[in-house]
Amino acid sequence: MIITYQSFNHDKNNTSFCSLIYRIAIGSAQQSDTPSINEKVSSSGPTRADRSNGALGGSQNNNFVINSAPIWGAGASVGASDGEFANGFVTATSYSAVDNTNSWTALSVFGANGTPGAAYWTRSLLGYSQGAYWNGTTPVASTSAANGVAIFDSDFMDNVGTQGAFGLGTSPSPHKGELISPRIDLTGYSNTALSINFFSFFRDFDTTERSVSISTDDGTSMTTVDYRSLSNNSTEETVTVVFATATSGLSTLTQ
Repeated sequence: MIITYQSFNHDKNNTSFCSLIYRIAIGSAQQSDTPSINEKVSSSGPTRADRSNGALGGSQNNNFVINSAPIWGAGASVGASDGEFANGFVTATSYSAVDNTNSWTALSVFGANGTPGAAYWTRSLLGYSQGAYWNGTTPVASTSAANGVAIFDSDFMDNVGTQGAFGLGTSPSPHKGELISPRIDLTGYSNTALSINFFSFFRDFDTTERSVSISTDDGTSMTTVDYRSLSNNSTEETVTVVFATATSGLSTLTQ
């Protein structure tokens, strides 16, 4: 399985921008007759080829209990360093199945200067945006921020940290980037609901998409959830997105 984060920031008034910072873990979920969590999930169309929807929408998420032990990423015995962004990203302008199966891929989808542009997620040890309008140097409060954070620094990419320098950065807005995980081996988790749990912090300005996807065929097709209704502007918090049926009926879960 692979995980993909998408951010599409559309600058309309040239006044402020959006930055997204993440720390990621993945865990399994089990169905329960008793509501245990109360998250609202909005499902939207995927960024690449579609597959049957395996993501939860609305109150359906109440029927799942998130197991306490993650199976990949931060706090797990497998993938901890990658889940905590302790390793560098591979930058790319295209992505195909089996590309970069052992590392995160920062994929530029488009920018104001064209397609694919240079709208990259980056690994940061600062933990905050370097854009001209972020106005702060306090690192994000993720428990693993010392290892690294993933940031889509829309503000900085547009103005290179200089007030009034709209559109003079490496990737002027509007722009879109994706962050694609290394391959996660889910052997033994067929017919299991999965939860993606990640630390999130963003400032919203004209953001059209903020979504997470999972794939069971190395990224050829995706199941996507736009999680904007699950997260709050300018709030440091953990977000949980449940994918109820993404592994249903699958015998091979190494992709």
